[in-house]
Amino acid sequence: MDGNRLTGLCIIIFCAILWFAVLPAQTEGGEDTLLPRIGILAMAVPAFIMARHGGSKPASLPAASFLRVAVPLFGLSAAYAVAVPAVGFFASSAVFIAAALLLFGERRPLRIALIPIAVPAAVFAVMRVALSFDLPQGVLL
Repeated sequence: MDGNRLTGLCIIIFCAILWFAVLPAQTEGGEDTLLPRIGILAMAVPAFIMARHGGSKPASLPAASFLRVAVPLFGLSAAYAVAVPAVGFFASSAVFIAAALLLFGERRPLRIALIPIAVPAAVFAVMRVALSFDLPQGVLL
């Protein structure tokens, strides 16, 4: 059994524990379990495919390349955590996502312009509209 199949199997076991043990113990059932069950299925289906088919061996990443991305990403994440309460969710998320895209090598201007707007808007739609949960608001929203 290769590493990808083992990882897929572990995720499937984790999903089963969530589905049959954690979710019934933490909710009253009915509509309370709909979104968590959708999330569990969103993890389980790709894990099942991964466990069934395995996959090729992942390419090795040189340590210098990893550090070139990981260290700035850590600093960017820390700055994002500080900026969200002060500046607000939308502005800080848009800047964070755009910077992360550039850090990971995205160079297509249309994607760099649209993704930082679309992702916070989708998160807002789910959190505020579907779940009635307020996101942090700051000076710039």
